[in-house]
Amino acid sequence: MRTTILVLGALVSVSGCKKDAAPESKAPPKAEQVNWDPKSEPMDAPEWPMVAESITAGVASSFARMPGATAGPTAPTELWAKLKPYSDTYLKSWRSQLSGEPASATDVVDAFNELAIQVTGPTGFWRKTLPDQWLGCAENGETPPCQKIAGMKEELGQWDDISKQLQEIAPEKADKFVRKNYARLVSYLEIYVPEESSAAAMKKTAFYQKHLASVLDGMM
Repeated sequence: MRTTILVLGALVSVSGCKKDAAPESKAPPKAEQVNWDPKSEPMDAPEWPMVAESITAGVASSFARMPGATAGPTAPTELWAKLKPYSDTYLKSWRSQLSGEPASATDVVDAFNELAIQVTGPTGFWRKTLPDQWLGCAENGETPPCQKIAGMKEELGQWDDISKQLQEIAPEKADKFVRKNYARLVSYLEIYVPEESSAAAMKKTAFYQKHLASVLDGMM
């Protein structure tokens, strides 16, 4: 099921005409950096925001996997199960659907995209809730934590482009996309997504430990 949700100008999911992608290239990506490939085929897409050296050792191996290491046919169902715990937080609008099995791989992609927008999107947790609501960076952006967060805008902003591309995945390609990018999708959940919007949950994320622990642990 595709719905149209407007989050301060950001479309979470849209339906409409789909464009065919270019033929798939066999050239592998660089070993130290994984290319984000929403359509499972070459395109002018942003690279995956984090390289292996920039994240904690616990999840680095997931990002180092080659995109050709396609997961099994149950990958969409497995990813759906990993999204269910967020039905009371980031995915409240998907609560009824998440109570059962996914209707299609397209639903899995759309639900993941909505969660990503609420976590790394312009009005999401890392770019709005933490800096503006918790740290007051909109009024006083000169503090060390606010300066640190401002320096991450480029990395987090890549997800805006990725989100737009996720919306364009044709229904017939959604299953292939989830299977091919399963490790990356799960790694996103492990790196960026707090279990809930709380300081305690935030501190458990790999993203916080890598980028913000040094400036925020004494404050929150």
